[in-house]
Amino acid sequence: MPSNRNHVGFPRTPPAQRGEWAAVLLMMLMSAALSFRVFFPHLRDIVIFDEAYYIDKGQRLLHGELPVLAENPLVAGFWAILSLPFGRSPNWMMYAYGAGRFVVFAALWVGMYAAGRSLRGFVHPLVPLGFLLVSPGLLGLLDNSTDGVFAALSAFALARFLVFLREGRLSIGVQTSFLLGLAALARNDGLFLLCVAELLTLFLLRGRLGGGGRQAGAIFLPAFCLVGAYIAIQALTSCSVNLGIARRSYDAFEQGEGVVRVASYHGRNPYVEGYDAARRLYGTPEENGYSIARAVFRNPAAFGRRLMTGMGQVPAQAMAAYGRGLRGVGAMLCFLALRGLVALWGRRATAVLLVLVFWCSHLLLYGLTFYREGYLLLAYAPVFWLAALGASTLFDQRARRAAFCATGVLGLLIFYGISKNNDLLWWPGVTFLVGMVVLWNLLNRHDPVLSRDTRAVLGACGMLLLFSLQTHFSLPARLALPRFPRIGTRADEMAARFLAQTQREGTPVASYTMAPVTLARMYYVAPHIDGRWIASAADFMEWVTRRNVHVFYVDKNLRDCEPKLWEIMQGLIGTHLRVGFHSEDDYESVDVLFH
Repeated sequence: MPSNRNHVGFPRTPPAQRGEWAAVLLMMLMSAALSFRVFFPHLRDIVIFDEAYYIDKGQRLLHGELPVLAENPLVAGFWAILSLPFGRSPNWMMYAYGAGRFVVFAALWVGMYAAGRSLRGFVHPLVPLGFLLVSPGLLGLLDNSTDGVFAALSAFALARFLVFLREGRLSIGVQTSFLLGLAALARNDGLFLLCVAELLTLFLLRGRLGGGGRQAGAIFLPAFCLVGAYIAIQALTSCSVNLGIARRSYDAFEQGEGVVRVASYHGRNPYVEGYDAARRLYGTPEENGYSIARAVFRNPAAFGRRLMTGMGQVPAQAMAAYGRGLRGVGAMLCFLALRGLVALWGRRATAVLLVLVFWCSHLLLYGLTFYREGYLLLAYAPVFWLAALGASTLFDQRARRAAFCATGVLGLLIFYGISKNNDLLWWPGVTFLVGMVVLWNLLNRHDPVLSRDTRAVLGACGMLLLFSLQTHFSLPARLALPRFPRIGTRADEMAARFLAQTQREGTPVASYTMAPVTLARMYYVAPHIDGRWIASAADFMEWVTRRNVHVFYVDKNLRDCEPKLWEIMQGLIGTHLRVGFHSEDDYESVDVLFH
């Protein structure tokens, strides 16, 4: 009788069933309908730094300025292409951003399905898609385009890599490598992921298929050539070789000093405050040569305390990321993913286990800088697939230990949520605990006992129902009829239109928030970063003269996060500054000042 496993322990994949793509499309459209509002953003829905930065890089790319590798050139190209159809509209940025969100959303869904298909022998690929449908966590990847684009490419590369390990065909290895190269151009994590894939290939294919040497070359060379070709083209156009990775990484290292102590800044921006804190502890970037290792060696005790604090925050961040605020939902999803790892170990599928674990290993790099919820979602494909596997095996009669473990974990979660008076933590825990007990009894009380496959299907469906009850019915806004926003009517949008109508394109504008400046096609100047030393009106006027800035955009972010700077500017209104435009709405008031 022929074996159902190949040389690296993967079960052979049954062919796709008829109508499966139609089911994928239907589930994706249902998820989009439940989250309809996110595809029609206002200007303030655009992340004030990261997204506006990438969109600005896209505009500069259209003018022939290629970003360095650390500036995620694929994402810049993504926004450059999407902005072309809306370039003549005064609201082009919001329209392009909405279209970009939908493209990334669709890519994430298809990437998840592709990864699920490559592991169909363990769990049906529609099961992890069911978790995508009922979980709000996926929306976190739409807040930052570089997160979403990289996560989608990582899922596609994982799907191809699993097929490559199973079949060993060089053509599939080349496809995997090309996807990893694109991932590296979308986010520097892709370079690390390429090394992981190379090492996994050498280890899992050792002694087989000619020792794995040709396969290792197929994984590495196409990605290396793709990234190298871009670096060469960018160097030729700028007449210098500058990857920017060291400077970008050190910048995140400094920001992280504020992020891990966010509660101590009382509403001020921890990313900005981190610069001052890091330079007090480790010295300036110039003193350290933009080397994180050199900075850490200057004060290892301070970094050790920071590392312990940051790592201690990761479990709560993971629950928040995968629950989108409903931490009990996120905790249950993470628990099911851990149960999926145990199930793989029990089935002796060590190759799949190694691939899925090491495919998430690039997240360890953020221990040197900082963690945020979006980073933890980069591993969405392995996490959702493992959660689907865990849900399908949790109610097996032979998994009594897992059921008792789940009961204990949920009990601790409920107790912790009650002690913290967090309804979004303990209430989902109660729902899951009661639901799991009911499901266990229903699925294991029949005589004769239900088959293992039947219990797997019904158990997964039961868990999806529990997730659905918690996510959608706990968030009524996701079920309400969507309202189309009136783009261009908010205070910040009207101020950006005023700038575009009264100033020449490329005029320097000092602003805390980058998005309105980018929308108006002006040149962004950040007073809160290169003017942190400003302590008086004289310092401010000296900075204005040095930077040749005559236009200032003042919004809620500047007033709240830089109160000292705003106090200085207020004192100059009527003498050195005048109000040229004022608008306000229910959220904030915006002023455009002129010097």
